[in-house]
Order: sequence, then C-alpha cells, then structure tokens
Amino acid sequence: MSLKKMLVILLALVLALACAACDEEAVPEEEAAAEEATEPEVGGEGSVNPFVDCATAEEAAAILGFDFSVPEHISGSGQCVLRASESLQMFEAVYPVGDGELRLRKAVGGDDISGVYESFPTEESLRIGSRQVTIKGNDSGDVLSCWTADGYSYSVYASGGMDREDMVDLIASLN
Repeated sequence: MSLKKMLVILLALVLALACAACDEEAVPEEEAAAEEATEPEVGGEGSVNPFVDCATAEEAAAILGFDFSVPEHISGSGQCVLRASESLQMFEAVYPVGDGELRLRKAVGGDDISGVYESFPTEESLRIGSRQVTIKGNDSGDVLSCWTADGYSYSVYASGGMDREDMVDLIASLN
C-alpha cells in the first residue's frame, strides 16, 4: 500500500472519530416538544420571569394577599399591564408612555424594589402627605421615586420622564 493511500485512510479515520465524538444523542420530536413545553418563561438577561399577568387588580391582590390601588389609565399612556409575583411578594403596574414606560410597584418589606440600578445625579427628599419620598432624576429625563410605609416598599419609575408635579400627584394617589 502506498503512503498516500495510508495517509488518506488515516485522515478518514481521524475525521470519523472526531465526528463520532461530537455527535449528540438524537432526541425524538415528541420528547423535544415535551421538554420545550416544560421550560419556564424567560425574562430579560436570561433570568426567569417571576411575574404573572393579571386581568384585574383584584386578581393580583388575591395572589399576593394585599392590594395596590393604581389608576386604570394615566394621561398619555397606553393600556396598563398588571402583574403579580408571589415569589417576590410584589405587585406591578406598567403603563407604556411614548418611548418609555411608567412602572409602579408595591412589595412587602423595606427594600428598594424599583429594579433600577443606575446612578441619578439629582436627588431630593420630600414629604407627600404622610410619606417621606425620595425622588431621583437624570439628564435623559428618567425619574425614580421610592418610599416605605406600613411594612411595604413602593416605587414609581418613569423611564421616559415625568413632570415633577405629575409625579407628586401620582404618588399622593397611591395606597
């Protein structure tokens, strides 16, 4: 046998072994479909979304054991989406506004529940009714407000910006 033929056979054998090592176990279509059906819903950045959409605030309150009176509609916004997270013990209302959104949250405890992890160059603390509220803002118009009351944490985040007076009025209307 010539050296060329031996080299070709050897290379073919190496290629066959490499392909065999890379071959994944074939999964029947029914099993693959069943696996996909049981996978959890994934939210942003690869994390599991802990929220379930609710048709009404009453439905969310039934899941959580506490209520959150949010406006059905906010001027200039689209349809409100109500969500509840039993694992986070959090109620959320999201209103699309222009290119951004208005996100209202209430949860058990005293932690920052806003989900906003950026720095804000402006910050002020003011009293709105009986609440001591921190309002933060940045140059792009984003506004974040946080406070605690009666064992609950609250946050209002306007990613597209919001007039300070409108923010104060909105906070005063929440329970």
